[in-house]
Amino acid sequence: MPNHYDIELILDGENVVPGPVPDLIVGDTVEYFSESGSVLVNFPDGSPFQTPSIGDRQKVTVQNEGNFRGNCFVFKNGQRFGWKSDPSPSGVDHKIPPPKKDA
Repeated sequence: MPNHYDIELILDGENVVPGPVPDLIVGDTVEYFSESGSVLVNFPDGSPFQTPSIGDRQKVTVQNEGNFRGNCFVFKNGQRFGWKSDPSPSGVDHKIPPPKKDA
């Protein structure tokens, strides 16, 4: 059964690191947020969601299986913090398994 998850992005100096990242399955919904400002998560090489760019508190549904790396940003006081290049601590990784088949 699908679940909803809020994933916090934490501003740590100039990096934006995710808090606990749950194991997601197709059908789950997610919202990214930060106590430090507004967020943006980009999935440039394919997205587990219906869109490659997710904004602050935008509710998205997991639609695709596979391994995905999101580039995380927080905007605070007119400045952008977060992703610069890989390897970067300002990323969120999702490994979405294939949907389970009913027995």
